[in-house]
Amino acid sequence: MINQLEERNLLFYRIQENGEATLTRSFTCLLWDLIIRTNNDKKSQYYQILDKNKEKQIFKNLIHYLANEHDFTGFSKEYGWVHAVAHCSDALADSILCDDFDQRMVADFLLATKEMLNKVDGRFIDGEEYRLADVFVNGFKAHKINSDIFVNWIKSFAFNPYSDELLEYYRFNNLKSLLQDIYVKLNSISLLNPNVKEIVEKNLIVNIED
Repeated sequence: MINQLEERNLLFYRIQENGEATLTRSFTCLLWDLIIRTNNDKKSQYYQILDKNKEKQIFKNLIHYLANEHDFTGFSKEYGWVHAVAHCSDALADSILCDDFDQRMVADFLLATKEMLNKVDGRFIDGEEYRLADVFVNGFKAHKINSDIFVNWIKSFAFNPYSDELLEYYRFNNLKSLLQDIYVKLNSISLLNPNVKEIVEKNLIVNIED
């Protein structure tokens, strides 16, 4: 399965196309997720089936895919669940827990997430941001994302919640919903730093009366 995924480059299959092509890319994320978890499961007969360089390349490819996917369909009446952002997030949530997911990759993930949120073409309505939040929460659990890194990342956004552009409003609220879920999940496991608490609450309060 690993050879087929790599040789056919299925993660980036017809990357400029939507619809059926997106299904291939999206569900390839879930296959990579299975491989990543199996590769790091000491009880599995396939434990460490990937060498370190190959595993790192998979991490990098998933990050690159998150930044470059342009089909943000959640559920399709024609195809059912498409969910590319959610499935990629699932794979990255397991990846960031791995020892070889280093700080350079964390920085690249944050940049890729920002790029995705800056170009998404509508409001998330199928829980994509909640699956994406799990990557951040696992990053905090693994001590790879800290409060300073996270706060600076939040400050890097320039969405105007009062913009007359509806798409700008949608993008702002995608970020807002993502931050809200990260906030709740970190708080539930006692990892909500005061600095993170303050900046997230500030972003949540904005636009509350509109």
